[in-house]
Amino acid sequence: MGFSDNERMIFGKGVGCVVIKDDKVLLGRHNYGKGNGLLIIPGGFINEGELPAEAAEREVLEETNVKVRAKEIVSMRFTADDWYLAFRAEYIFGEARVNDSENSEVIWLDIKEALDRKDVPPLTKEAIKSCLKFINSENKYAMKIKEDYDASRESGSYAYYD
Repeated sequence: MGFSDNERMIFGKGVGCVVIKDDKVLLGRHNYGKGNGLLIIPGGFINEGELPAEAAEREVLEETNVKVRAKEIVSMRFTADDWYLAFRAEYIFGEARVNDSENSEVIWLDIKEALDRKDVPPLTKEAIKSCLKFINSENKYAMKIKEDYDASRESGSYAYYD
């Protein structure tokens, strides 16, 4: 994929989406790198000037042909060098299909089957479990995309869902 002058990928800042519809989760079978042959949630790196939620929505559309709305952050991983946020995303429309060169297959897979399969890596399984925990919780607190982030940054505290 080529980038215009104002669209530059920022390596080390990644996002993904857990998209659940009719008790199935949207996954793509990667065909390169460490994820080669594995079914993972759609996602990728953010572009310069892009908010994480915007990047997550864009990546899902680019990889799967499915339009979503990123909702809550349900999982995060970070190191001294990089970070990754997984959003719960609401399905809007689109037929799941391979839409770029990163995946050889895009499927809606039964959630239980996804959590049991060996070709679904641990990070994807943990993101799915975290999303399910949020969906099934009576306490619907999770970090909202922008409002809570800005408020927590200003107060010096960090909001998270546990």
